[in-house]
Amino acid sequence: MKKLSLALAVLILTTAVSSFAGGINHQRCVELRGGLATYLFMDDPVTWAEQLTSNLDSEMSFAPDFGISLLYKSHNNFVWNVGYNHLFGSSVAYTLSGTDYDETVSANEIFLAPGFIFNPNGKLNVSVNAGATLIMATLDRSSPESVTGDLSDFYGATGRNVGFIGLLNVEYLFKPNIAIKIGGGFRSVFIDDITFISTNASGVEKSYTVVWTDAGGTQTNAPYQLDFTGVFAEIGFRFYFEPKRFW
Repeated sequence: MKKLSLALAVLILTTAVSSFAGGINHQRCVELRGGLATYLFMDDPVTWAEQLTSNLDSEMSFAPDFGISLLYKSHNNFVWNVGYNHLFGSSVAYTLSGTDYDETVSANEIFLAPGFIFNPNGKLNVSVNAGATLIMATLDRSSPESVTGDLSDFYGATGRNVGFIGLLNVEYLFKPNIAIKIGGGFRSVFIDDITFISTNASGVEKSYTVVWTDAGGTQTNAPYQLDFTGVFAEIGFRFYFEPKRFW
C-alpha cells in the first residue's frame, strides 16, 4: 500500500501539465467546507475494547470534519485542488466496573487532487477529482488498571501514511463569485506504524510503538492498525477571486 500510494503521488506530480493561459473562467478559488467521514474498517480500536467488555457505549465508525482548499484552473475544465481536512476525534467508549474509559482517534489530512470540470462556464457544474492524500493521525488511550504494561495508557501517539482520495462535487454559482458545493468522495489510507514518547519507571523518556495487547496487557509483535478507508459527504462554499498579482 505504501509503495502504491507513493507511486501514485509521484505520477500525479510528474505527469501533470499546467498552463497559465488567460481567458479561464473563475480561475482561482478558496473553498470552506464541513462534513462527515465514515471509517469502514477501523477494526483494531473496537476489537481491543471488546476483549475487555462486550458492552461498548460507542464505536469508532465516523467523524465530523472541517476543511479548506485552494482551487486553481490550469485549463478551463481542469482544476487543481490542494486541500486540508481536520477529522475530529472519534472514540471507542466503554464502562467497566463503574468507570468510563475510551480510545480516541483524530487526524489531519493534506491532499492534492487534480480533476475535470463538466460545464465549467455554467452556473451549475460537476467536477471529478482523484489524487494523493497524507493522513497524520493521533491516538489516545485510557484503560482499566487491570491492563498493565507500557501500553496501558498513552496520549499523543502519532502515525502517518500516504493514500488515495477521490472527490465528486456539484457546484451552483448563486452569485457572480460565490458558489455552494455539495459533494463527497472516498479515501483509502492505512497506518500501521504508530509511536509515542513516554517516561519509564527510571525517569527516562523512551519511544514506544503501539502493538496489539491482550486484556492483561501482554504485548505481541502484531502492529496496531488504524484504517481511514471510507466514504465522506461534504457541503461548503467557494469564493472566487482575482489576485493583485498574476499567478
